[in-house]
Amino acid sequence: MMWRRISVSIVALIYSFVAWSQSDKTTPTTNDGIRWRIGYYESGPLSTYQTTLRVTLQGLMELGWIEPQMFPKIDNPLDTKELWDWAATELQSDYIELVPSAFWSANWDASQREDLQESLLSLFQTAAPVDLIITMGTEASLDFVQMDQAVPILSMESPDPLKFGIVQSIEFSGQDNVFAVMLPNRYRDQLELFYEIYEFDSMGIIFEDSENGQIMSAYEDVQSTALGLGFKVKICHAQNDVRYLSNAKSDVYDCVLELAEEGVEGVYLTQQRGLTTDNVGDLVNILHTNGIPSFSQQGAELVKYGVLLTLEPYSRKELGAFYASVIAQNFNGVPLGEIPLKKEFRARVVMNIGVSERFDFEIPFDIRSIADTIYRTILRP
Repeated sequence: MMWRRISVSIVALIYSFVAWSQSDKTTPTTNDGIRWRIGYYESGPLSTYQTTLRVTLQGLMELGWIEPQMFPKIDNPLDTKELWDWAATELQSDYIELVPSAFWSANWDASQREDLQESLLSLFQTAAPVDLIITMGTEASLDFVQMDQAVPILSMESPDPLKFGIVQSIEFSGQDNVFAVMLPNRYRDQLELFYEIYEFDSMGIIFEDSENGQIMSAYEDVQSTALGLGFKVKICHAQNDVRYLSNAKSDVYDCVLELAEEGVEGVYLTQQRGLTTDNVGDLVNILHTNGIPSFSQQGAELVKYGVLLTLEPYSRKELGAFYASVIAQNFNGVPLGEIPLKKEFRARVVMNIGVSERFDFEIPFDIRSIADTIYRTILRP
């Protein structure tokens, strides 16, 4: 097991792009003299949801749909409702309206989600309160995609829209009123970079023992990448139901202990509801003590708190600008189903060299040189 020099292929990967052509139909316009109405529905609170909504609104500002304005500091990163309430009342626009009452959250509760499905279906089939709905998370997106209603659906923050059935191909959604960005090589790129930087014989992965758990963790990509590169994958299963969050966190903690005891040489920390900013410090301490490098599947937020590195497929600002352009095109008459799902994004390497001080090595210069963001200390939430 050793650090390796970054290969030409990985550098090319980081600066590679996927095909996408943007329509120029993004000029601000009204809906026959009235403002376009936007609503929001989330599967439940998650810190990335608030961030994604904020950068999307910033993107709309840059396109001229909303008057530029500073955003307030919101102490609770899980509280997207606070951001929505502020934006619905404080943002100024002649073209769009964030409807104050058109915010719904299932709060990761199956019974609450079922009740919402029924009430929203009745509402949207009779007199839709919005002209476009932002759905945040896989469950929320599926709820609207499977409804018999015509309001455009902008799906965000689903790990794999194709495998979950939100869209029907990687090119176009297959439905006139559905859009979700597609990043078909996102997780393979992460795994290849992890292996190229830190060559390991075995890698640990944690996910729920279910079909959804396998999709969320990109287990199919993990298997194929491991087979191609020649390393073994060791699995530990953890509950992923946010209704039993304490159990989910306990399962993830036990899994990290188990993988460390089994002697894995790297851990790919997948999207888990039991893995949060408030408990990641305890998890990575186990890995640091055992000299095990870690990679965050879900992005840079966990790297600040002690995960060694990640490869983000986009900057949040770039993602928000993209979503804003999709909204703008739709309000200019382009059906969401006609907008290509793939976009040119520049991947970002984020690492924490403070973590390397816990190991008996120094991160080589050629690895640092490709990083977009380097944290030098391990922060605490």
